[in-house]
Amino acid sequence: MLAKGRIRPGFMLVFLREIDHFGRRPFLIFLCAALPLILMAILSVVFSAGLATRLPIAVLDLDGTDLSRTITRTVDATPDTAVTYTVSDLTEGRHLILSGRVHGLLMLPRNLERDVFAGRIPEVVFFYNTQTLTTGNLTLRGINAAVPAVAAGIRISLRTSEGQPVDAAQASLTPIPVQVNPLFNPTLNYSHFLLAALMPALLQIVIVTTMAYTVGLDGERYAWTLIDVAEIRDGRVALTCQFELDDEEAAFAYAEECMRAADAQPKTQLAGQQTLRDVRSGSVSDVPTCERGDAGQCRECNRNAEHDCESLMEGTRDEIREEFAASDCGEVLG
Repeated sequence: MLAKGRIRPGFMLVFLREIDHFGRRPFLIFLCAALPLILMAILSVVFSAGLATRLPIAVLDLDGTDLSRTITRTVDATPDTAVTYTVSDLTEGRHLILSGRVHGLLMLPRNLERDVFAGRIPEVVFFYNTQTLTTGNLTLRGINAAVPAVAAGIRISLRTSEGQPVDAAQASLTPIPVQVNPLFNPTLNYSHFLLAALMPALLQIVIVTTMAYTVGLDGERYAWTLIDVAEIRDGRVALTCQFELDDEEAAFAYAEECMRAADAQPKTQLAGQQTLRDVRSGSVSDVPTCERGDAGQCRECNRNAEHDCESLMEGTRDEIREEFAASDCGEVLG
């Protein structure tokens, strides 16, 4: 048993062979060392910002009042969105969204300012692409933060104009405030959780790719040059014959001929094998007399006969038939 910590010779040979591959093929060094570092650097640069900000959106202002312009400026001031286009109709805004130049369209309806100051509740519509889930949700978060802030400011100004104190007006807007405390990733940085999953996955991809490449190299080093047909008897190679690659049909024909000869061989050796079993079992020693002498000589004859029968079994089938009758085995049986 090998001692603990001892390296098996076979493992050492394979290890040295793989090291030799590195010396003869520099591309393997690139796959194992340089490529993972390059890919990791690219991912780090991609997620260096940590969070997507200032996502472009378009605005359709059908009101054109101070209130609508205030909402537009507030939306543009949020860290999530940036107003980059002002469109004249919904068709133009739809085209911008489908082309990918903007991630959403904010529509401010007509008579927005009049309805707000009249105490009615107008609707501000925002269109965004939900197929791009991340960017869509970020732009929606910016709109949800900007428009309610403008609406809250208008309501506070209306209440203060009626003589209500500012503190009371603010308290009436949020009677039960909610304190939000984000844990573990307060900045919503993508690199904190995406890179932790992408880096091991990237290493696994590089390992599998390198393994497939090295296995392919082993296959490229070997090629068929000759076709060998061998006959095996009793676990040993009895004969072998080589053929050229162009003589494939002749090689298979020769192999079939050898199989037919091997199937017929046990029938011809059956008689000799039965005699050998009789000699080994001692049934011949029960003969009271022997042509050569007494019982002791008969036992010696049995041993010689067994040796001669074993020698004859190694010959060909025709030689066994011809020599079996003239051997000592035949005399003993007689």
